[in-house]
Amino acid sequence: MDEILSQIAGFLSASWHQFSTLDRILLAINVVVLVTARPLMDRIGGAGSARNQNLAMLRAGTLLVILFLIVYNIVLPAEQHTFVTRVLGVVLIAFVGYLASSLTNRLIKHRFGHKREVNGETLISETYNSRLLGIISAALLFVLALVAIVQILGFEDLLHAGGVLGVIGVMLALTQSSWAPDLISGLIILNSRLMEEGDVVELGDSEQLLALVFRTKLFHTELLDLTRNHRVMMQNANLRSCTIRNLSKFASARGLREMLEFNIGYDVEPKAVKRLFDEAFSQLRESGDCQIEFAHGYDLFPVAAGNFAVTWAFFYYTKDLRRLVTTRYRVVGATVQAARHYSVQLATPMLVSAAHQLPLGMADVPDRLRREPAGSEAQS
Repeated sequence: MDEILSQIAGFLSASWHQFSTLDRILLAINVVVLVTARPLMDRIGGAGSARNQNLAMLRAGTLLVILFLIVYNIVLPAEQHTFVTRVLGVVLIAFVGYLASSLTNRLIKHRFGHKREVNGETLISETYNSRLLGIISAALLFVLALVAIVQILGFEDLLHAGGVLGVIGVMLALTQSSWAPDLISGLIILNSRLMEEGDVVELGDSEQLLALVFRTKLFHTELLDLTRNHRVMMQNANLRSCTIRNLSKFASARGLREMLEFNIGYDVEPKAVKRLFDEAFSQLRESGDCQIEFAHGYDLFPVAAGNFAVTWAFFYYTKDLRRLVTTRYRVVGATVQAARHYSVQLATPMLVSAAHQLPLGMADVPDRLRREPAGSEAQS
């Protein structure tokens, strides 16, 4: 028995010396991965059937690599090492690509998936954004793995301009100006979380578009116009080039601070203006169908002194952004009704009384002479 054990030990020792340093490192890594496969999949393998499938694939891949290393260094003769090396390289690239894809999909799902709690456990489900980014990352990893496998197998002609992959690459390079900016912009929007699905945004500077972000796709973003109630498609590159105001990202817990401006004549006292907006605010509170945060009150300030009227700014808070347009219209309607109740003119005509425009001493001139054009007396 001792002699048999000594022979086995001698064989293993001699076989171990046949492994190169790189082969030993590779063998050790795969043995460690094989032993720790289950806890490793608990972190990156998901749950349920997907986790079991990833665990089986991981164990099969590590066993296959270990088997190739043993056959390569112990069983096969030296003249066949080149072929086995290529096959081992292909297996390793496919195995690493699969692990990288699983890990990337796991990270994408954690960042862009929908989190919900069921029986005290946090579950993450797929969303459109997570599936989209998962497909893009898988495609990129597949291309990298394919190029590496082609290089290892010695089929470099496929990568040349006349090869199949070369023709595909040339076509993508010629058309990249049409799809690459939108694709990259879409990835930037998703990763930076500049705006997410369900956010209410204002786009542009002069002609502002108030819209709800419906979905960010591969090359364009779908928006729902809250004012005219229709769908808007915008290229991702054009969307990033315009000014974006994300109204859903509140600066404080009070909500969005809205401002509406009203022009009121100089003849109206500030106390009367304050009384007018107090009445309008009370009407809005009593109506019960206006989405204003009444607990925070409102603010009123004169912000501009124009040639014909004073511009007053009415500030209030709201959190129901999907009904933002309706809230604005209700505030304007209540203000107009209160102004009529207190006989306050919101109209600011461009002309003032003619008596105020006449020079000193001309107030007693008869109306007939004021209306007659210059030179009429001379003609008469």
